[in-house]
Amino acid sequence: MAQYLGYFTAVGDAQPVRLEEEELHVTSEELSPATGQFPPAATFRESLQRLYGSERFQVFHYLSLALLTFFIVELLGKLFAYRLEFFQHKFEVFDGLVVVLSFVLDIVFIFHEDQFVGTGLLILLRLWRVARIINGIMVSVKNRADHKIHKLKESYDHLVQRVTQLQERTDKLEQENQRLEALLKKHAIDF
Repeated sequence: MAQYLGYFTAVGDAQPVRLEEEELHVTSEELSPATGQFPPAATFRESLQRLYGSERFQVFHYLSLALLTFFIVELLGKLFAYRLEFFQHKFEVFDGLVVVLSFVLDIVFIFHEDQFVGTGLLILLRLWRVARIINGIMVSVKNRADHKIHKLKESYDHLVQRVTQLQERTDKLEQENQRLEALLKKHAIDF
């Protein structure tokens, strides 16, 4: 599997160049002695590439580790709250495995960055987490919408009940009005 993971690289990774030994010797002989001149100014693009490859930019890796720590705490909370029921939800179990595996790979990556061949897998796992976060947001929005719909249905039912009560009351008042009109006619009273 490690041979296939080499195809998944991150932006800024050095592309492996395979040169024959003779090519290396020829290339090293073509180097000129130092001239004492400064190299030409780097372009904006080259400056960005240098920034992304620098040690200072690796702060984002630690930020990723902090987020994964948060997800680990969330996972432990779910395990504590749901216990064995948690394992009945295959999607949650898979997500938990992704979080734990990402966390372990991030820790390994910190201490053995030069020997780490699972960068591609780490990227895929991070993409999975992004997809899960987006899914979580969508589920949250859907739950809120369902809650609003439920409240609106309750309100509608209440209004229908109130309209029915008012209609019954109006019918009774109409009948009373007709009875009184009939009584007035019977006694020949104009109104």
